[in-house]
Amino acid sequence: MEENFFSNYVNAEKLLDDPDIIHKLSVVTTHYAYRNGPVEDMHADGKLSENDIEELYEFMQIKLTVVFNLILEQNNEMIKKYLLMGMFFGQDWDYAMPECMDFEEFLHILKNV
Repeated sequence: MEENFFSNYVNAEKLLDDPDIIHKLSVVTTHYAYRNGPVEDMHADGKLSENDIEELYEFMQIKLTVVFNLILEQNNEMIKKYLLMGMFFGQDWDYAMPECMDFEEFLHILKNV
């Protein structure tokens, strides 16, 4: 890809002013946290069709758009309501630990593009 594409896609100085930042974050997060994991393995094993993948992918992207909008708009009242909604889904999940090495590897690959 062209260098100009990357500089336009990720303008570091005005990143949060980008009118497409929510969309970009939603797509990248869906790929990073969802598509490039067990779902992709299930697809490779024939347990999910391409249509299943696209439907799930679009669903996740839409839901993440809502979450990123709440965060970036810093709408504390809506964030509180969103967190309260989580009480109905159970609170006994294991605490999420970031996989820093995976992301670091991604950054290393990105530097070599």
